[in-house]
Amino acid sequence: PPNAGAVSGLRYALECLPGTIVAGDLFDVVPLDENRALVMLGDVMGKGAGAGFVMAMVQTYLTTRASELSDLPKLLDSANRLFFQRFKGGGFVTLWIGIFDRRDLSVQFIDAGHGHWGLLSGGVFRMIESPGGPPLGMIEQVAYASDHLQLGSADRILLYSDGLIEQSNNEGVLFG
Repeated sequence: PPNAGAVSGLRYALECLPGTIVAGDLFDVVPLDENRALVMLGDVMGKGAGAGFVMAMVQTYLTTRASELSDLPKLLDSANRLFFQRFKGGGFVTLWIGIFDRRDLSVQFIDAGHGHWGLLSGGVFRMIESPGGPPLGMIEQVAYASDHLQLGSADRILLYSDGLIEQSNNEGVLFG
């Protein structure tokens, strides 16, 4: 999507600084109706054109199925089965996916092995732990569990990819 905008009442901003190689990071904001938007941020295992193609498949599958399967656990269970068959144990996708609802300022979400996110509330940032499930495509039978956050009007969810923490300094040492 564009670097900033509003979808179904949800305002978002994105900063994407492409690296020097093709990779498999994905981000999307999908309107479900006038009050709800689906947001996802994920990362495909590996680098190069293959990871880029897998990322495109994953993003397309999730965005096209999201409107008919807006039940997040069912959506991820379905996606996991498909990706497990496709990857044949040789790949996976970490993913944070959530449905923001402006009517009650809430977000229902699943963290499928992504782990790079948190809540900015009252000027304080805190990482959120959630038992969502493993990355997509790793284990054939998974029962993903969604979690729920009640948000204040000034609260912000901050999502980032591992590309942020995998950057290195001039000596080649990762920032972490």
